[in-house]
Amino acid sequence: MSLAVGVFGVTGVGKSTLLDHHVQAFPSDRHIGGSSVIKALIAPASVGEFDSWPEAEQARIRRQAIANLRVERDRTGGNLLVAGHFSLRNRSSGILEPVLTDEDHGFFDALVLLDGEAERVLAQTSGDRRPRHGQGLDAVREHLAFERALAATTAGHMGVPMLAITAPSIPERLQELEGFLRDIRGDVSG
Repeated sequence: MSLAVGVFGVTGVGKSTLLDHHVQAFPSDRHIGGSSVIKALIAPASVGEFDSWPEAEQARIRRQAIANLRVERDRTGGNLLVAGHFSLRNRSSGILEPVLTDEDHGFFDALVLLDGEAERVLAQTSGDRRPRHGQGLDAVREHLAFERALAATTAGHMGVPMLAITAPSIPERLQELEGFLRDIRGDVSG
């Protein structure tokens, strides 16, 4: 059975980089961006437009996204690693808000929080063409702290294993991720 593992963290912390390196070494595992699933469902609308849709319509799209991820997990020979966020800053208000739904909670078998230093995250996102609300150093620090607290609460609520990766280098991060995946795979099959 393939496991669904949510690999979450703030924008610019290095989730996609880490997962791209991981699937090069473990080609049976698959990396997919959670936002890409939503974007495919709402195209040609933008995520900015989606944020202003009625809550019921947003919920319908999110349920369909999880249904699509279930299909992808079933097609994957190894683990399905979904990059995403525990929280995002509301584009209108600037307030940090949790993003995982009950459907998300029922889908993921394990969670990973990729953590980092605010200075490195800000440096990574500073060249991004997309405008970001509240992207100063203090706002990034606030978001990192919010994400850490929400990660622990969410994993406890879901009753799933969670790994917090704080290592700065790709090789160290890979080692932690791969050890965690081995451990949870053993827990499920053993």
